[in-house]
Amino acid sequence: MSDVISFDCTGCGLPYKVATSYAGREFNCKKCGTRLCVPQPGQPVGIQIEPEVELDSGGEVMRRTTSGRQVAAEPTRMFKNQRETSARLAAVGPDVTAKKSSKGLLIAVVLLLVIAGGGAAAAFAMGLFDGQSADTNQPVAKANNTDSSNTNPETERDEILKQLDVSGQTAAQFMDLFKRAEKAKLENSDLAQIGQRIVGAMIVEEGAGYSDADLMAFADRMSKLNVPSDAKGLYSLVVARNRSKTEKSPEYTKAQKLLGKEWLDFGAQITRAAELRDTGVIQGVGELHDELLDMESRADDGWAGMSDKARFEEIVDKLNSAQDELNRIRAEDPFRMLVAKARMR
Repeated sequence: MSDVISFDCTGCGLPYKVATSYAGREFNCKKCGTRLCVPQPGQPVGIQIEPEVELDSGGEVMRRTTSGRQVAAEPTRMFKNQRETSARLAAVGPDVTAKKSSKGLLIAVVLLLVIAGGGAAAAFAMGLFDGQSADTNQPVAKANNTDSSNTNPETERDEILKQLDVSGQTAAQFMDLFKRAEKAKLENSDLAQIGQRIVGAMIVEEGAGYSDADLMAFADRMSKLNVPSDAKGLYSLVVARNRSKTEKSPEYTKAQKLLGKEWLDFGAQITRAAELRDTGVIQGVGELHDELLDMESRADDGWAGMSDKARFEEIVDKLNSAQDELNRIRAEDPFRMLVAKARMR
């Protein structure tokens, strides 16, 4: 039988006969579990090899438990790639007396190990039950370094302010956003920010279809939000919308006053100054007349600022004094009036 290699187990002496094609392969002794290497033909008995890794497809004949006992395994194949052929490796000698272990025995071992050594030993025993080491069976859990506290949900305020930055919105859309912010009870600083967008859109859209009363009401809201410049912008819008109208709305007068302007009767005082000038007996009235004309040109349909109002009142006082002087001359020196009139011709 030149095609057969005969050798004995170096641990227990169990004889083996295998085909020459298995020369150089390693396996565990069926009886004692010693790691063996099939020798080459004519080579001395295989070198004993310490068991390091068990074959994973039935190659091991005996397995060791953590208690040191040998447990017979179900598979009968010694090698991973062994085929079902007549040349299959066979052991020659006394039958293996080790009984095949059952699942019940392993479960008992697990319970014993849990009691004696805790969960780690039990996990190892379960690894033996599955035919693999417990360590290789357990999947490695991936660390989750994500900090869930940093992924806070978006608040109502965040959504409103994000919507505020969307371009191309109309005054009406901004107004809806403003009402939503009021309902959500956002702070005044947030409301003012949205309100400024509304005012800007209203001015661009020349009122955006809102009435003078609506514009004045929102201007008052902006004033309370401590944004007076935007409130003035709406006052000016109301004024501009009424400037060309014959009949102006009540809000027009209110808006002018809130802009710090007063209506001055330039026409009457200009006429009065011209008459006093034309008498020829009152000096300096002509300059007052020209100054009134200049102030009237700066006024907005008779509405002038506070500085012009103060100067206007000064001019009126001077015209009153000039009128008193003219009345005195007429009463006391009528001849002077005749001379002045002759000079004017």
